[in-house]
Amino acid sequence: MARRPRETPMMRQYLSLKAEAGDALLFFRLGDFYELFLEDAEQAAPLLDLVLTTRDRNVPDPVPMCGIPYHAAEGYIRKLLDAGRSVAIAEQTEDARAAKGLVRREIVEIVSPGLVANPDRLADGAANFVAAVLGEAGRYGLAFCDISTGEFRASEIDGRALLAAELERVAPRELIARDSEKDLPSRAPLRLAPDADFDASHAAERVGRLPEGLQAGDRDPAARAAAALWITVSAQQPAALERVRTLRRYAASDRMTLDPATRSHLELVRNARDGTTRDTLLERLDYTRTPMGRRLLVGWIGAPLLDPDQIRERQDGIAAWLEPDSRRAALAGALRGVGDLERIYTRACLPASGPRELISLRASLFGVAALHEQAPLASDLASLRLELERMLVDEPPPAPRGEPHTGYLRDAVDEEVDAIRQGSEEGQAWLGSLEALERERTGIGSLKVRYNRV
Repeated sequence: MARRPRETPMMRQYLSLKAEAGDALLFFRLGDFYELFLEDAEQAAPLLDLVLTTRDRNVPDPVPMCGIPYHAAEGYIRKLLDAGRSVAIAEQTEDARAAKGLVRREIVEIVSPGLVANPDRLADGAANFVAAVLGEAGRYGLAFCDISTGEFRASEIDGRALLAAELERVAPRELIARDSEKDLPSRAPLRLAPDADFDASHAAERVGRLPEGLQAGDRDPAARAAAALWITVSAQQPAALERVRTLRRYAASDRMTLDPATRSHLELVRNARDGTTRDTLLERLDYTRTPMGRRLLVGWIGAPLLDPDQIRERQDGIAAWLEPDSRRAALAGALRGVGDLERIYTRACLPASGPRELISLRASLFGVAALHEQAPLASDLASLRLELERMLVDEPPPAPRGEPHTGYLRDAVDEEVDAIRQGSEEGQAWLGSLEALERERTGIGSLKVRYNRV
């Protein structure tokens, strides 16, 4: 009698990883596909326009499943994030040829709408914030973070109306709060966290360190909200902590308060018809050349300055580039080569990154070098660019997701790599000479000599 699929070793492994993934949809790597089973398959299939099928057509209560090619996963992940769903990615973490029995698999990444480090999953020029809120005696602590750029800010806000306006401005993709504060004025999906997470001392103990700008003894609402956010990032995207190093405090009252209704009626960055930028103030003003510039412009439009000195300082900076036209045109040309340096740098620092991310970083640093000629900047990025140029080949060969990267270092960069590369090349040459000799000796023109590791 055949066993039910959920009783097989593979399904036991899947169910164990699904328990770790929680509400996230589990992408379970099987060969060249990510498979989803049971309720995950039933939920994902209509969102991704996939056919729901099963491996067990001839048994009662067959297990639903659907799958996607692993090399096309990024597009599907982005689609699920846009739908407000989280994704857990389970990879094979040992060589299938060396495995004894079932190949070991582990969850290597959990991605949720507000915690996305890979820029391929994000809209260009738009911030992607996860926020945390803590209310206390009519005052609120608000902290928000974009792990793709490293931006981490916090503020203490007086009153629910100002909190609603600030949440509308920040527009987080996810919102973290205590169970007692489920009715926050935000449309973002709510993620509940225990009260203990809203404590900087607890965050220091859980994570092992705190960002600059947050101390273990801080007890104000903004610090407590930042602590919960720090714990959440460390649990779900621990590699991002290397990018998110500093918490910056700000006062919401330093900017003009625009309530949600006003923002909607003015159509500052989204129109009232379909939520796009068409016919908005942003569309009229957006002559930016990089996604970083566009994110900055969105921030300026959404939070107008109130202090006259700050307004004049910004105006003077803009006026300096209005004349002469040739200088402004040269700056615009230099900016085109920079790219989204904030997110490219973040991507290059991720454990799953490879030589192509470093190549993209190098290309953007060349753009920064051109930018220096037009507007000298205090920066030590030139040494990093030269080091990447010295070490990396011009065009590294592609490597499939989860596979090792080879062939991307130049010769003479590393003695050990050179020795391995030479041994490999000599081994191939020896096999080639043996093949030629054996063809001549046997008279078999089609004879082949190949290497088999078994």
